[in-house]
Amino acid sequence: YVAIYLFYGTFVRFINIADLGFTLTYTRFVSYAMGGARGFGQQQLAEAENGPTTIPNFGLLHQLEQNMRKTYLIVSGVFLMLFGGGATLQIRHLHKGDKLLMLLWAALLLVTTLRVRYKYLTALVSGMGYVHKLREIEGTYALIQSCLLFLVAFWLREVYAVLALLVLWQGLLTYRDYHLYRQLVRPSLQNELDKPTSEPVGIWSELLPLSLKSGVGNLISVGFYQSIGFIFAGSLPAAQLVPYLFVTRFLEQTKDISMAPFYAKIPRFGTLFVQNRGQLIQESSQAIRRSLI
Repeated sequence: YVAIYLFYGTFVRFINIADLGFTLTYTRFVSYAMGGARGFGQQQLAEAENGPTTIPNFGLLHQLEQNMRKTYLIVSGVFLMLFGGGATLQIRHLHKGDKLLMLLWAALLLVTTLRVRYKYLTALVSGMGYVHKLREIEGTYALIQSCLLFLVAFWLREVYAVLALLVLWQGLLTYRDYHLYRQLVRPSLQNELDKPTSEPVGIWSELLPLSLKSGVGNLISVGFYQSIGFIFAGSLPAAQLVPYLFVTRFLEQTKDISMAPFYAKIPRFGTLFVQNRGQLIQESSQAIRRSLI
């Protein structure tokens, strides 16, 4: 049962790489719009740098949001078929015909697919400059989840309850992201909601190459050693699978901590890319040094 819990938790971590690099790139594009960019092509960004404005381009931001809705609908479908389907094939022997475990797994597939579907909400919140608020809330939620998991495991000593809490928590995280979007992003776009939208200038020519590079990098680095756990799940006994999954989770947490000083400033870097590239070089160098430390 420990192996099943770690397997479920490892699958949840795939949410961070299943967007194929789109979230990081979209976050950057949102920060461009907040810096006053008129489009995402090289010409539009150059024009914004030559004549920078401190007024965010909410019209462009609204167009970008509509584009993100379509993109993440496709990405979530790919996630369900490839990641969800592959993981289901590998974990089926651990369920051993337990119908309740299979039901919980199906519920986890549903809520994680919904999280991928609405992952663009965090890209909007981060890109608009609310990274610190988002990270503060994420930290609070993580602490509460850890406490609840401990209490449920200690008092009930029932793996089904722990797994059910894990599933319900993923649904709660989706609601959290939507609530932050309604609170922080939607008011800024209120005047743009009734206007007709079109594809932002230069969106796909710039979006796809950047997203693919980021997505492939994540799959090769993070996705590779996480996928090994899923591959081994089909052949290794639980006693040998648990240590590997545990070490994988530990390495993931360590990586997240080391990346925080740099990734927390990406929206700021995107705005400076449009407004002041000299200051961008200075601040990004400082963030890189902090991450290395």
